Amino acid sequence: MNKGRKFFSILLTIIITITIALISFLAYKYISNYILTKEASDIVDEFENSIITVAIDDENNIINEEIQAPTNSNTSGNKTSSRIKHKGYDVIGSIQIPKTKVKYPIVNSAEPAAMDTAIVMLYGPGLNEEGNTVIVGHNYRNGGFFGNNKKLENGDKIYITDSKRK
Repeated sequence: MNKGRKFFSILLTIIITITIALISFLAYKYISNYILTKEASDIVDEFENSIITVAIDDENNIINEEIQAPTNSNTSGNKTSSRIKHKGYDVIGSIQIPKTKVKYPIVNSAEPAAMDTAIVMLYGPGLNEEGNTVIVGHNYRNGGFFGNNKKLENGDKIYITDSKRK
């Protein structure tokens, strides 16, 4: 009888350990996905707010030294406009698909590391330009990036915003 209790105790300990490990793994995956999505959404909001601010400033003709976007000087002394960055990559636009809750920045780098953090522009004339532009992103099973594209139907809206003002 004592042998049976010992076996049951060991089995129960193993089951509890595996359950805790599984719950920890799932919690880690959920939290990682939440953080990635939140960071991407914040970058998209910052990008779009900078576009809106510039558009309003252009419309009202009130741009002056205090209102202009910050500038960085390069080594030759010329000024270049600053860009919004996401994980070290220049953000050139954003994509939003309301039906699948996609809201990610689009970066101008086709490196594999860039694809782990954002949607990337692979090649083409540019976002919202005449011609074919290819953007790519993962389709994770957890619904991240383009993982829920199977829910899309003809007529669903996809919004791509670039930084150009017309």
